[in-house]
Amino acid sequence: MSIFRQLPTVHLNAAEATLVLLGEGQILKVLPVPAWSKGALPFAEYMQQIQEQARAEHRLRSLQERRQRVRALSSS
Repeated sequence: MSIFRQLPTVHLNAAEATLVLLGEGQILKVLPVPAWSKGALPFAEYMQQIQEQARAEHRLRSLQERRQRVRALSSS
């Protein structure tokens, strides 16, 4: 069971390299984004990170779809 009545909103504060989580108009948490502290990335490294992120998102989406199919079949 979720502790949130609705999903929190995430705001990126690029100037301070933080993510601000808001719930029902109030700040729930401020998270640092430590990867930004190392400065600018070379383009090739940036592309590699973006590709890895896309692969991870694809795997997660596939897993979620598979779970939905299994639930649908088991409830039939």
